[in-house]
Amino acid sequence: MDLQTTPSTESPPRPCVIDLQTLSIRCRELIDWYDQHLAGHQPSITNLNSIVTNLKLLPPIGGKIGHDIAQVTDGGPTRTRDDIVGAIERLRTVASLNPDQVEPEDRRWTARRRPRRRTASEVHPNQPALPGLDLPPNQTPKWPTS
Repeated sequence: MDLQTTPSTESPPRPCVIDLQTLSIRCRELIDWYDQHLAGHQPSITNLNSIVTNLKLLPPIGGKIGHDIAQVTDGGPTRTRDDIVGAIERLRTVASLNPDQVEPEDRRWTARRRPRRRTASEVHPNQPALPGLDLPPNQTPKWPTS
């Protein structure tokens, strides 16, 4: 299907909550299998089939991550080896996430404390005042004219 000439009649995917822990675990399973393969071991194809099935069971994920998961799970003659390897390497980043170390939800959105401004009495005593700031309140500064 040529996306430039055929208008899409599908509605855009609805946003959904993504379980990062499950996503990270599923990607980590794939990366572990892939690393064993790269190391020259003979990982089980049956194990790879169950990993791909688990990835297919994830809810729809949009963006580049969803596209990479689709490349790995769908495969097919239209995908080159480089496409699939690139997708697996990008999913390595997702596999390295550790959602257990994410801050609790109640701490994530608290307001940050702003730095307090120093008052005139807190200014260092040896710091010279800016010219024109030490005038009496009823006088206006005289600016040089050229």
